[in-house]
Amino acid sequence: MNILVIDKTSVLSAYQRKWELLANYEDVEITLLTPNCWKENFDKIYLEKNSRLKIIAGRVVFPGYGNRGFYYTSLIRAVMKCKPDIIHIMEEPYSLFSLEVVAVKKIFAPKAKIIFYTYDNISYNYKFHYKFSQIYKLIELFTFKNADYALCANEEAKSITLSKGFGKPVKVIYPCFDYTFLKRTETGRLKEELGLKGSVIGFAGRIVKEKGLDTLIKACSEIKEDVSLLIIGRGEYKRELIRLAEELGINEKIRFVDVVKYSEIPKFLSLLDIFVLPSITTDRWKEQFGRVIIEAMACEVPVIGSSSGAIPEVIGDNGLIFRENDYIDLKNKILILMENGEYRNRLIASGKSYAKNFSGENFAKKIYMIYRELLNN
Repeated sequence: MNILVIDKTSVLSAYQRKWELLANYEDVEITLLTPNCWKENFDKIYLEKNSRLKIIAGRVVFPGYGNRGFYYTSLIRAVMKCKPDIIHIMEEPYSLFSLEVVAVKKIFAPKAKIIFYTYDNISYNYKFHYKFSQIYKLIELFTFKNADYALCANEEAKSITLSKGFGKPVKVIYPCFDYTFLKRTETGRLKEELGLKGSVIGFAGRIVKEKGLDTLIKACSEIKEDVSLLIIGRGEYKRELIRLAEELGINEKIRFVDVVKYSEIPKFLSLLDIFVLPSITTDRWKEQFGRVIIEAMACEVPVIGSSSGAIPEVIGDNGLIFRENDYIDLKNKILILMENGEYRNRLIASGKSYAKNFSGENFAKKIYMIYRELLNN
């Protein structure tokens, strides 16, 4: 079976590995179309061709904008070269990526099956919280009409997809991770170099209001024990957080690290005694998965997450959940892990074991079975 995968995140070799594992099945030929350059967390990322996959690099308009970006080179070439039996779009069904892929498929590969992948856990009744919402609705209806399978990153996305009347198979398939490097790592003198003291509480991701970092800073200001707060990432909300920390008198306890290569994430996560994802729900967004939760678990860091979106679903019984926006509840959860070493160690062990469920091998096996199901029907 010839599979054309269209995946913008696979500019990074770590995200290509799941497709390599799929290509290991003897009856699967994978061709990957990915941008030559993409933006993630405000950083430009250039294509890494470190794998043995057949990779076609395309140029993208609006790199970094998942909904309104689209390929202006290489898409037709990829379809013509691959002659796909299945086109696997790792994109939202309402995105311009999906629109152009379906349109090209109808002309150049009319018999190919289409799979899309959605994280969308907020657009009930086609209420997209973007400008030109009606256009997104029309694109999604077009994709739904022409797609053969829907994959969802969380249970709520599945519920929404079904509620909109998508009549083909729908299945939850969680994102996967590359455990060849995602594990606890020696940190050397990094803690001293960063000036971190006491118990280290941390966050990694975009520094934007909806990530709830105000709640985390307020919670840390209430803790009398010796703690440091490490915030990894960049974003326009950083100045507001610095101002809040100064008002609360804890700015000396906080360290910001703006840019960390993905390959170095395990080293920085290994500095932490507790990882917190304090996201808040807004009119336009709620947490769709929180992949850094699994990354932290794999690096043997106990996790605490808010009740926003898919976070409780992802954490399960392998971490603690606090009421989003409630810094007192978050403070109490942090203290539980600081004061109860036995419970903390139990969560570390269960989290490390649980994280293995999100391996590339598991992902590849599940996707392979879906490919077989599609082509046998």
